[in-house]
Amino acid sequence: MEKNIPFEIKETEDGSFHPIVQAEIDGQAIFLIIDTGASRTVLDKGLVNNYTITQNSHQEAFAAGINAQKLEVEQAVIPNLKIGSIVFSSLRVFSTDLKPVSALFEEITKTTIDGLLGCDFFYANNATLNFNKKVITLGKSQYDGLQPNDNECE
Repeated sequence: MEKNIPFEIKETEDGSFHPIVQAEIDGQAIFLIIDTGASRTVLDKGLVNNYTITQNSHQEAFAAGINAQKLEVEQAVIPNLKIGSIVFSSLRVFSTDLKPVSALFEEITKTTIDGLLGCDFFYANNATLNFNKKVITLGKSQYDGLQPNDNECE
């Protein structure tokens, strides 16, 4: 059975838009940029300080943005992340300092950004984006976690 998660569109400048989804971690509302160009889901390191940091033995712990600058990241497992009305358990994410990005985004849109919902999420949940309806549709019946194959979105 398909499930839908609503999202909204934020305009950052004329003709430039970012889809944003509201989520919840530990009862705290957070906002994630939907970024299918990001191979992994990333949360600000301030949100994951209390969670288990995991080691990924076959990958370097870094990420690179569009400017190819390397960012140091840690991998963590989030017990529960609620997106829309769906709770995702044992969510594996990367974390890094997103405060500079968030500050710039907040200056332009008045919305703080706490992370990126990446391709790994969309692949693991057979998800599609419908910009007309402003919904993410999850196509799989397994809504209890994010465990994609490591190389599917890289």
